[in-house]
Amino acid sequence: MKIKSALYSLSILLLLNSCQLQTQTSDKNIISHSSENQETKTEKNTTIADASIKDKKEGKPATTTKVDSEVFAEVFVDNESDYATGFIDALRETSGMKRVDLKENLMILNQKDSILFPAIPELHKSMTFTARKEDLAIALILKRINYTSIEYRIELVEFGKTSKMENGIADLAAFFFLGSESDTDDLTGENYFSTAYSTEKDSCYTNIRIGQIESSIEKPLLVKVLKNCNGKIKDISLDNFPTLHKK
Repeated sequence: MKIKSALYSLSILLLLNSCQLQTQTSDKNIISHSSENQETKTEKNTTIADASIKDKKEGKPATTTKVDSEVFAEVFVDNESDYATGFIDALRETSGMKRVDLKENLMILNQKDSILFPAIPELHKSMTFTARKEDLAIALILKRINYTSIEYRIELVEFGKTSKMENGIADLAAFFFLGSESDTDDLTGENYFSTAYSTEKDSCYTNIRIGQIESSIEKPLLVKVLKNCNGKIKDISLDNFPTLHKK
């Protein structure tokens, strides 16, 4: 009985020693494998660094990793004076299109889709628009100087208090064609589509929305103004000042 007990104890000890030896061997293999990976990475990094140094010595661009980048549109312009510089630059910074052609009053996208620039206001024709609400009156003189820009002079007068005058150039947005604005003539209550010309500097903006009531026989031109930085005069919005009519 004592012999059997002793043999059982010896068997347990041998089993434990065997497990311990296997664990140590496994740990050594893991350490060895990790070391090999680290050496391989170091060799690769050294190779890239050496290649970069070699390229620099030979006057070649340094070796770099290729990174996917956005593809921007190529813009071909028949006559750059027909369009605002900022308008052309905005098209060139656009991704998702391969090519844009500007030919007089046409914008052609990817040599397939043609878009007409707005027909109003007429080129090189000066027009005056006015409106008044209570003690505040606005007079706007504008002239379209090319297919994308209007030159304007706007005067705001709050009778008996103060006034504000501003001259500037406002431009179409590069993707004006994606959706016309919809405005309402405060005088007749009729809705009409309009196109926005805008300018902004140091958080001060002037937005001039020009449209036409197509259903009317006269098809009058109408203007809405959104403007801030007016000195002591309140900011002008769509809701707090009426439609300007041609004088």
